[in-house]
Amino acid sequence: MNIYFAPLEGITGFVLRNAYESCFPGTIDRYFAPFIAASCRKKLAARDLRDVLPENNTGICLIPQLLANKGEDFISTAQMLQQFGYRELNLNLGCPSATVVTKKRGAGLLAEPELLKVFLTECYDWAEGKGIRLSIKTRIGMAEEAEWEKLLSLYEAFPVSELIIHPRLREDYYQGRIREEAFAQAYRKICTEHEQPAVQLCYNGDIVRKEQIQKLVDAYKKLPAVMIGRGFLMRPGFTEKLAGQSGNQPGEITGSESRKTGKAMDSDKLWIFHDRIYEGYRAYLQGDKPVLFKMKELWSYLQVGFNEIAGGSNPKTDKLMKQLRKCSICADYDSVIRQLKLLCRQNLK
Repeated sequence: MNIYFAPLEGITGFVLRNAYESCFPGTIDRYFAPFIAASCRKKLAARDLRDVLPENNTGICLIPQLLANKGEDFISTAQMLQQFGYRELNLNLGCPSATVVTKKRGAGLLAEPELLKVFLTECYDWAEGKGIRLSIKTRIGMAEEAEWEKLLSLYEAFPVSELIIHPRLREDYYQGRIREEAFAQAYRKICTEHEQPAVQLCYNGDIVRKEQIQKLVDAYKKLPAVMIGRGFLMRPGFTEKLAGQSGNQPGEITGSESRKTGKAMDSDKLWIFHDRIYEGYRAYLQGDKPVLFKMKELWSYLQVGFNEIAGGSNPKTDKLMKQLRKCSICADYDSVIRQLKLLCRQNLK
């Protein structure tokens, strides 16, 4: 089974991707970049360009993701990405943000089946002519689970290279329950009814522990891939302790099997991961404020793994985390981090 790193807007840019790959090499088969809002501009926005430049993504397999609802916008942006050597792209049909949905983009396009059909026709006609693989990341509908059957049939009408399913409705956002039956329906239709499926299937949603991956493997033995986002930010490297390299076969999990075990290794890796991200942001962001904004956003996830290493939430760590959130200059942040590292070392003695 292949393991993918999900795109999280504003978080999983090239700085974090490079830090993750350097700390946990070989554990991620593909990284998906946060979406680029496609348009007919003649060049990419500076932020988007920096994120997908090949020199900023050396040694990783990166799949750019596009957000659009018009074929001409998609094609214009895809052509620019093609010039950088990208031969595979991903369509975002799952973003639930209100600012995206109201423009009939992301999950908002799922409520417009005729517009979606025209859009996909234009995208795939272009992609096939250029030899570009085009995958889809989707939710199962806008408001009703009953929408999924028609959406799935629509996707099957196109040469989708990979269908990444987040089995939630747009109305569920990220907190609603996982609608497992909708994913099971797609699995039966794609993976079990065909000896050699025309489309690869990938599961995405709420995977934060290795036991959850094993549960998926047991339930869907022919599932080729899973996509993980928040789990990698909460517990960096948690898939490193899964089974070793297995030839990328469905039902088996890729990634380097760690020979080390125990909290000491986890603590070391967590802080190296943190430090490389911090150094990366300080190298290209101007001023302390944007750097600290990024780091505080990271800590909203990373605190989960830190608390596990530090022996759980306690008055000392809670106080330091409050101080961290109040930091306005990097010097203060550095001081808090030194104290957090010390707490980790003391807990490991």
